[in-house]
Amino acid sequence: MPSALAIKSVRALAATMITAILADSGASRWCETAAAAPEAATTFLQVFPSTAFLCLHRGFDGVLAEGLKTYPWGLGASPFWPFAGPHPGNSVATIAAFWAACTERLLDFEASNAERCGRVRYEDLAADTNREAAEIYGFLGVDQLSAPGVPRVTADEYPGEAVSAEQLSCMPDWARAKIGHLHSRLGYPPLSGTNGMAADSEQQ
Repeated sequence: MPSALAIKSVRALAATMITAILADSGASRWCETAAAAPEAATTFLQVFPSTAFLCLHRGFDGVLAEGLKTYPWGLGASPFWPFAGPHPGNSVATIAAFWAACTERLLDFEASNAERCGRVRYEDLAADTNREAAEIYGFLGVDQLSAPGVPRVTADEYPGEAVSAEQLSCMPDWARAKIGHLHSRLGYPPLSGTNGMAADSEQQ
């Protein structure tokens, strides 16, 4: 954990930079899109305790479909690659391990900072962008009439394929159970065949 002096020093430096950016852009608030680990957000929250976080989630089936489509010849040099070691040659299991690890860490961050976090599901943005935008602006305390428009998610960007039985058979039991449990925490429908295993994993 950073010392009080370190936090104060970083806050002073970052605040100076943010103030300059706001002055140059004419904006009144600073917003950043980041793919950093939740641990980094925890540290940032120590520096700026009033920060609000929007945590973006996407269901496993959409991530799997997009991952296999983007890397059809293998996952080398992809974000999934660090999780490939225990699953040689099995792209489905590798993507499952990636999704489960990232999703669980983000959900745990939300749970630890519930008053500072708003949840956004990719599928909700695709289904009704305007409604979801209104909820986001409400959480941030932003007047929607003066806020910038939100680009719509097109059908091509949201394939929405369900996980097939063949793909599910490539996943180890622990991954199916974990994904079933995390889908439940996020309010997603369960993957086919995960109900019993997810319940069993909860009891262990």
